[in-house]
Amino acid sequence: MSKIKNLSFNAFSVIIIAFLKILELYTLSSNLTPTERGLFSLLTFYVLLSILLSEMGIQNSVYSQSNINDLQLRTLFWFNLLKSIFFYLVITFFLFLFCWFSGIEEFYTFAIAGVIVLLNGLGKFYRSVLISKGQIQQLSIIELISTLLEFIVIYFTISNLGIKSFVFGITLKFLIDNFFFFLKLNKTIQIFGPVSFKEIYKFIAVGIYDLLSQFVNFFSKEIDTILVTSFYGLEVLGVFNVSKQLTLKPIRLIGPIINNAFFPIFDKTKNNPFNFKESLNIQLSLNSTIISLIFLFIMAVKGLLISKFFPEKNNLNINFIFICFLLFSLIKGYWSPLGSLILTLGDTKKAFKFNVFVFVFSFLISIGFAYSFSVKWFAMSLFITVLISFVFSYFIFYSKYFTIQSYFKLTILNAWPLLIVVVLDKYDLNFGSIIMYSVFICMLYFLTQFNTIKNAFSYFKNI
Repeated sequence: MSKIKNLSFNAFSVIIIAFLKILELYTLSSNLTPTERGLFSLLTFYVLLSILLSEMGIQNSVYSQSNINDLQLRTLFWFNLLKSIFFYLVITFFLFLFCWFSGIEEFYTFAIAGVIVLLNGLGKFYRSVLISKGQIQQLSIIELISTLLEFIVIYFTISNLGIKSFVFGITLKFLIDNFFFFLKLNKTIQIFGPVSFKEIYKFIAVGIYDLLSQFVNFFSKEIDTILVTSFYGLEVLGVFNVSKQLTLKPIRLIGPIINNAFFPIFDKTKNNPFNFKESLNIQLSLNSTIISLIFLFIMAVKGLLISKFFPEKNNLNINFIFICFLLFSLIKGYWSPLGSLILTLGDTKKAFKFNVFVFVFSFLISIGFAYSFSVKWFAMSLFITVLISFVFSYFIFYSKYFTIQSYFKLTILNAWPLLIVVVLDKYDLNFGSIIMYSVFICMLYFLTQFNTIKNAFSYFKNI
């Protein structure tokens, strides 16, 4: 029962966090000029890259280890802190060169945002330990508080500080989160004591492959930021970034709820092929059901979102671009459980090779479209590449557990409610009609998937 309680509380907190993040994005998009929105996109790109490099895959490598002793935890802490300091100095140096050559005058804004690299050194890796032990409730509370304070800082300082309000807000959030991780770690072990880097070799080995895999995957996902900036300019980048964030927010927040709930289950069942396959089946079906319902809602209120987040007039076909990102993010959502499978099995070498393939494939397709076609067809190319990559991911990771028919039935075929609303959108129905049809389709879909949700909760009770 405690698992259901933890999962329910975590789901509730993530819904609140998602709402706060959307309000934050609305506050920023409505108060920044189109050019500043483009700068916000570059800043987000820099922050995500800094986080990736500072973690160096150590946080994810913890998931693949069942038992971690005090010596390993202490050594991981000091290793994490030292590498964070190193990466902060390296990132800041290259950032200075980038701003100097590009003529960007916001070097100090970017440098302040880079402080999150140092903050991650306080104990971000310990988050994985808490999740693997099923201690999600305290984690949810602290992340809810830090996100709320981040939004408050941005909301009350945006009019005076502009883009800097985002930097101060996100820095405060990382300070609160990592101070909490540090306190939890300090209660578990003595920070000052003997260390042995031989004890964490296996973490570093898994972490390096995971870092390389994530690094390639990061540029694969963010290739549009680089190409749009190069081919279309900062204003178009702002439109792409806001559309992308609006549609990807549910994935980045809902995905971890489901994955975190299944990590302890996978750890128990990974040595039993039958139970492990059943766990995967439940995870994929539950994930696709929730993702489909969320994106059905987003599609229903698409017109309202576009009018609020893009108030200025321009020559871009924002409606088409938004739908492309909606479909792009939907496939990403169906794809999200793959990460937990890879980390559970520790199969980071295969993941790295796959991500290299996805990056090269995405880059070639995207740069071809960017060079040859208009903005809207470039947006369409992003959806096409992620769809093809999704199909390939089945053959590399899931084919040993499911037939291709059963895998698609568990994932992509659950998109049928959203596709109906996309078709209805072509008939220029008014907002009320779209909502009415969407509610009806949503109720119909929920009835068809009721057993999936029921079975998932029964599984959590019995595991």
